[in-house]
Amino acid sequence: MTPRAPLRCLLLGDGPTTTRLADLLVSSGRVEVLATRRTAGPAELRALSPDVLVLVEGHRPTATLLAAWWLGLRLVRARSTGSVAPAAPDRLDRRLGVRPLEVADAATTARDLALLAGRPGRGAQGGRPVSVVVPALDEVRVIDQVLEPLLPQLTPDDEVLVVDSGSVDGTRDRLRS
Repeated sequence: MTPRAPLRCLLLGDGPTTTRLADLLVSSGRVEVLATRRTAGPAELRALSPDVLVLVEGHRPTATLLAAWWLGLRLVRARSTGSVAPAAPDRLDRRLGVRPLEVADAATTARDLALLAGRPGRGAQGGRPVSVVVPALDEVRVIDQVLEPLLPQLTPDDEVLVVDSGSVDGTRDRLRS
């Protein structure tokens, strides 16, 4: 049987906690830490191609989280076992399906991270793609208000189809921007 390739992860955070977590994961021999960053843009996420994005406790890079979610990366928030009261997941973490990871010893943490990374992504539909069809006719003033609540609920495999029935008020231009 061929040995499994190590789990490729990108750590987001800064400071000694991030360094300790990176050392812990690498020492397990089951995780490859591609990099540690404070933030990462979509191009960097694509280039590094991690299996999982690990957010260090308390670090909230919203733009990076959204980019990672859109690219379909697994999202995990690491929390030290010795932390005082565990913080409840914030709204963005819940919406994006960020899973909690208790950091313990190297072997346990690497095993738990691998389990979390291997689970199917978020989505109430159990991972099945969803198509949302939005009819529009001269809706330039309200199209953003219609689409904004939908976006946090979609996975990268989902699609939103706006069917414009000949708008003359700039709805198509607004959708392209």
